[in-house]
Amino acid sequence: MKKLSAFLMLPLLAIFMVPVLASANWYYWWGIQGTWEMVATGGCIHSPDGFEPNAASFTAKGEHWWTSTYVGQGTFTFDVAPSLDYPGHRTGTMTVTQSCAHSNGQVIKNVVPPPVLNLETFPLHWKIADDGVITVKIPNVGLELSGKVSLDYMSMTLVSMNQLQHVYNPATKPPTFLYDQVCVISRVLFRVRE
Repeated sequence: MKKLSAFLMLPLLAIFMVPVLASANWYYWWGIQGTWEMVATGGCIHSPDGFEPNAASFTAKGEHWWTSTYVGQGTFTFDVAPSLDYPGHRTGTMTVTQSCAHSNGQVIKNVVPPPVLNLETFPLHWKIADDGVITVKIPNVGLELSGKVSLDYMSMTLVSMNQLQHVYNPATKPPTFLYDQVCVISRVLFRVRE
């Protein structure tokens, strides 16, 4: 009888332990840590006069706004150290270089190559929900990205939409304001095996 009761206790323990492990997201925390390479595309509106928010969108102020087509590449590193700034998040870094084809309100006028100063590394803060939805905050550039991690932990998507960003010239000390921008950018990340 003792053997039978011990045998019946195993499924009961499993019933209580699985939700605890799942809610801790342990399989995602450890599954995505490491280095990921990113490619990104999208479009932006730039305005030195700022933007007027309209419900869920933005309208450029003034007459000196322009659009651009965005292409970027970079490296994301996710680690499991707890974030001190964002409770419930983990830490990491993002290094990105980018290039925009600016239209100045017309047919594409010029292509701007990524300057050396555009290769920058920023801290990031990330968390994953039970269903694999990932949220990444990059406070230095004013972005919050969201997406989904694949079940095999080899790829993920990250999207940012309709977020107002202030762009500064990092070559000046202190950095001087250049313009505001609102972008819609989709990113695909692929895991780099180490």
